This record gives sequence, C-alpha cells and structure tokens, in this order.
Amino acid sequence: KRAKKNTNSKRKNINKRKQKNIDIDLAVVGMIIISILLVVLIYTNSGYIGKHLSPMLGGIMGWMKYILPIGTFAIAINLACEKKETLSPKLIKYAIFLICIASIMCIYQISTENIDISVDFGKIISQAYELGEKNIGGGVIGVIIAIPCIQLLGITGAVILSLGIGIIVLVNMLNIHPSKFITQTIEQMQERQREKEEEEYYEEEEEEEEKVIPKKY
Repeated sequence: KRAKKNTNSKRKNINKRKQKNIDIDLAVVGMIIISILLVVLIYTNSGYIGKHLSPMLGGIMGWMKYILPIGTFAIAINLACEKKETLSPKLIKYAIFLICIASIMCIYQISTENIDISVDFGKIISQAYELGEKNIGGGVIGVIIAIPCIQLLGITGAVILSLGIGIIVLVNMLNIHPSKFITQTIEQMQERQREKEEEEYYEEEEEEEEKVIPKKY
C-alpha cells in the first residue's frame, strides 16, 4: 500500500511539473507574440489601433512606451530560461520598474517647469498627458507618483527614492546577485595584490643574490 501511495504521489508530482512547464511555455509564446505586436503598433503606428494606441500609451506612461515591448520580450526570455517563477510576479516587478522610471522622468519635467504642480490636480494630469503624447516625460502614471514624492522628499529625494526602488526591483527581477559580484571583485583584487607582492618579493631576492654573488671577469 505504501509503495502504491508513493508511486501515485510521484505520478501526481510529475503531472504537476509537466502542467507547470506547459503553462510557462504558453506564457512565454504569448508574451513574445505580444511584444512583437507592440513593436509594430508603437514604433510604426500601424493601422487604426497603432495610430490610437501609440499616443494613448504615450499620454499614460510617456516615453516609457518604447521600452514596454522590449521589456516584455526580455521577461519572456528570462522566464523561458529559468522556468521557476510564475508570470504574475515578474509582470508586477516589471510594472513597478516602469513606474519608477516614469516617475523620474516626470520629476525632471517638474524641475524644468514643463509641468506646473501649483495648479489644480486635473490640470497637472492634463499637462503630463499632453507631454506624454509628444513622448516627453513619464505621462500620467509618472506624475501621479512624482507629486507626493516631491511633496514629501523634495526633488532630489524623490529621484533617489524612485531610482533606488527601480534598481532593487530590476536586480530582483533579473535575479542579479550584487553581493556575489562584489565578493568576486574583492577576491580578484586580493589575488592580484598577492601576485604583485610575490613578484616584488622574488625580484628583491634576485637583486640580493646578484649583489652577494661576485661578478666574474
């Protein structure tokens, strides 16, 4: 009975793994198709949808609309290589990263007074949308995040916060390990220092030997 239970549980685990791989493969293919379609619609303004979608996305997220299809394709490739994480967490992280960059771009537009935050909130949104349609700034999403950050932290603090969160999310999303990189760099530097010290030591020994041994004429 125990053997049967073990075999049944193994079969269930195998079936779950197969189903998970199928779901990931479908998600990867779907995202690649979507990224290619977005490239055509956004970069070329192709067709009725492209003509209306491109400026609308610009108004919402500004210049970041051009990164949207590239990032979607990158997530699909990363998901295909790892096959560990489901699609939803990666998309959430990617959305947070885009929002952070859009916020930085809007903070810059506010600092250059292209967006006036002293007016009504509706007018601020309208200014950000109009600039976004022209591929300037971070659109409506960026300005919604930028305004409270500037009010709480000032322009410099808002930039540091948005940039910091964006870097943290990007590092986590791409599974980059800064600690390993730093450790490897330090170890390489230490190894080079040891090699240099050894070379200097041997050179000093050779010089001393040359001084001790008399020259033959």
